[in-house]
Amino acid sequence: LFSGKFQGTISGEGCHYFVLGSKGKPQSVALMDMRAAEQPSRAEIENWLDTLLKDLDPEETLVLMGFSGDSESDVGYYEAWQATCTNFPVGAFRHLCGTYPTSDGFALALAIQMLKDGKIPFYVLMPTCSISGCRRLKHVVIYSHLRGLGHVAYKLSYL
Repeated sequence: LFSGKFQGTISGEGCHYFVLGSKGKPQSVALMDMRAAEQPSRAEIENWLDTLLKDLDPEETLVLMGFSGDSESDVGYYEAWQATCTNFPVGAFRHLCGTYPTSDGFALALAIQMLKDGKIPFYVLMPTCSISGCRRLKHVVIYSHLRGLGHVAYKLSYL
């Protein structure tokens, strides 16, 4: 999906329901921050990412973006990557689940699993990412939208 400039991508569908923690059970991953807006400006998105990445060590952090292989919708992800995340490893998730309105739920589940494992699988990293990974994954920042609408950003951390 990422080897050329193509229009369109694979579609998918799904719904998600999960709990990060519950009473009386130790938690290992926490949602530290979240941002959402229907149509934020490019400056707002960059501010979100700058804020969520502030004080995080690139060797302990993955930025997971909603790249889908669609040349039109991926432009915003590449712009955000170049403006805010060039020192961090950057990954994708839609090539694993398809594109649908709630695919960021899949990204959350993937991030939780990676944080529990402490590593980034090779198939998550973007092929054009020059940073190969982390020495110990402790934070994942997710940024996603669907065709320019419904932008969300999350920051998850391993406790």
